[in-house]
Amino acid sequence: MSVKLLVISPFVPYDHVDHAGGQIHNFYLKKFQKSPHFDLRLLTCAFESELNKIDLGSHNIDNELIIKKSGMGRIIRGIYNLNSRFNLFNTYGGELSGFFKSKVLTHLRKLKKEKYNPDVIILVWTQSAFLIEKIQEYYPHAKYILVEHDVTFLGMKRKYNLENNKFRKAIKYIQYKNEKKAELTAIEKAHLTLTFNDKDKNLLIKNGVDRAHVKTITPFYHNYNYRQTSKSKNILFFGAMSRPENYESCIWFIENVFLKLHNQDLEYKFYVVGGNPNPKLLKYKSRNIIITGFVQNLEEYFEKCMCLVAPLLLGAGIKIKILEAMSAGIPVLTNDIGIEGIPAEDNVSYLHCNSEQDYIDKINKMEKNEIDRNYISRNAKSMLNKYFNLDREFEKYSNEVLGVLKRKNR
Repeated sequence: MSVKLLVISPFVPYDHVDHAGGQIHNFYLKKFQKSPHFDLRLLTCAFESELNKIDLGSHNIDNELIIKKSGMGRIIRGIYNLNSRFNLFNTYGGELSGFFKSKVLTHLRKLKKEKYNPDVIILVWTQSAFLIEKIQEYYPHAKYILVEHDVTFLGMKRKYNLENNKFRKAIKYIQYKNEKKAELTAIEKAHLTLTFNDKDKNLLIKNGVDRAHVKTITPFYHNYNYRQTSKSKNILFFGAMSRPENYESCIWFIENVFLKLHNQDLEYKFYVVGGNPNPKLLKYKSRNIIITGFVQNLEEYFEKCMCLVAPLLLGAGIKIKILEAMSAGIPVLTNDIGIEGIPAEDNVSYLHCNSEQDYIDKINKMEKNEIDRNYISRNAKSMLNKYFNLDREFEKYSNEVLGVLKRKNR
């Protein structure tokens, strides 16, 4: 007899979704659908502009879809979200959409009336995890698994630490403390929490989460699996360029590193690849700073660039862009935030950079062949094969879901 599995998430998964978290969600969801051990149902949220991209029907995934409509629908969502965004003392630190909360609970009431009773409920992303107490009112006997794509309170703490304005810093501190309390409370109510790296798992344990109730699985990433041989002076950054974590890092790199490199050698080029680039970033677009927007296939850029840089200032959790660049054989230059959760070794499988001068020096050394790029590439691929083998990960995830049915109520 198959396990009735309800998955709730704030972002719809589909093939070619343009953010890393969505790709992870999509990969594992479709694995569950193919498994004979599970009877899958999905409750999720999609923008109206995504409707023609969604492929849940073609994969026979039973789903309840919350649609974020444009026009008047956007205004209505704004009204729903007034409390979550502008109330300084909001329980969730402004990280839970009032619209998402209301619509999820409406759909759960509908499912309850239809006599639908899941055995296991997986809450994907922290936004869904915040709803656990409300959902338990409808399904008190279900087992609950939280999937933390990253530890949200860590990202909020970094935003607070980087803020220079005293008033905004005080607000961000209150939001961080409120969100952290809510996130840890949600985790405490679950039977199991899954993270995508040991760093996040250990952070939760350090903050009081029972070690027995938090496990790690490998995140999905595209394994490009070829050898990069470019001898160009092209430098790459890629990601969702509407996100502050990405566009602010690119701006920092342009102002502090790239312009200095370009002054040394006019052949240097910086490729910024990713959808919806923020206007703050677009103003830097030039002949040597190429801002592409969304591209379907990254291989062209892996092939033409000498390295990937990820001088991240914000964010939390494992960075899929790092794994994908390593799989493509392109050397990675990044900092503490970029490499966290990845067991790579400096000067062996990647190049660690703490300062602007570190980036300048190491890029110049690579260009002059004073750093063996093939050596870095080989070691990075070996590390991926050892620690990020996707072939065995769904079985592990599946066993965790089946195992949670044997756990006693917390």
